[in-house]
Amino acid sequence: MNQIEVQYCEETLAVIEMRNHPFIDEWFEHWKYVNNNYPLMAYPSEWPPNLSNHTTAETIIENIQVIKDAGNKCNKLTKTHIFPYTEETFPSIDVFLKQDLTAQKYLNEFHRYFTTGVQYPYTRDLYDNGMISDLTYTNAWLAEIQKINQAVHKIDHATITPNVKCCPVIKRLNFGYEIHNKDMYLQKSTFKKISTSELISASDDSKEWNVWMAVDLLGKDYPTGFINHDDANAWDVDHLNTYTGAFTISTNNITYVDICKSDGFSDWLSLYNKEYNSTMCGIPLGKTTYLNKEILSSNYDCRKITLNNLPK
Repeated sequence: MNQIEVQYCEETLAVIEMRNHPFIDEWFEHWKYVNNNYPLMAYPSEWPPNLSNHTTAETIIENIQVIKDAGNKCNKLTKTHIFPYTEETFPSIDVFLKQDLTAQKYLNEFHRYFTTGVQYPYTRDLYDNGMISDLTYTNAWLAEIQKINQAVHKIDHATITPNVKCCPVIKRLNFGYEIHNKDMYLQKSTFKKISTSELISASDDSKEWNVWMAVDLLGKDYPTGFINHDDANAWDVDHLNTYTGAFTISTNNITYVDICKSDGFSDWLSLYNKEYNSTMCGIPLGKTTYLNKEILSSNYDCRKITLNNLPK
């Protein structure tokens, strides 16, 4: 059985026992490559982040201006994938300062402009849906839509929607790697695609697991689509389709399974005539057989965390 040891200042913080599954074995081999070649980023978080994030009015105003400016520049750089708002038609800043469902609906629209625009040049071999196939791509245009994406997330991580309010809070310890290039796109050697058969085979909505594959996805996974009140049938509200070696540990025994099996999640799917399946929860990697709660409850420095592959 493959195992990962999480160390903090040479003391064991956690021991992870990986699931006995062929796809998880493949993930583990890729994790070893990334862990040996790229800097680790470890950090605690809560999901949904909205209840613990307190975004100031100044931050909202600043990032809405970034979106407006980037949208205007995009429309000067292309005539085929037009940002849906001009300076004259852009919603009032007061809409976003309320940080409510109306604001989230606009943010969903801005975010979809990004995902729709960026998906074609980088996944030309996977998608041929004709959405924007005549778009002439430039590095300048791609840089502007990335600004829109980053600004949207700085705002929507603090937006309080009805579905955010009904979610139990997941406390996590997250492990990722510095694998993006200067333009914030993944370096090719660091991610692998997940086939449909692998996804179906590896998915499991059992509460046995508290270690899960992190979300590396162009767009949103289903739980994020849920709290954003997004369209469950949208092409960019999706299952996991890539992995980078990043993962999370739930430290309070609440996981995406609790979200996806909730009445609220079921009601959201029903709005779009969509049926639940276990792939919506993501892919569990394993479980912790040891977790040092004393360290987790202390004011520990995540920069001192390291990961080791334990011998079988």
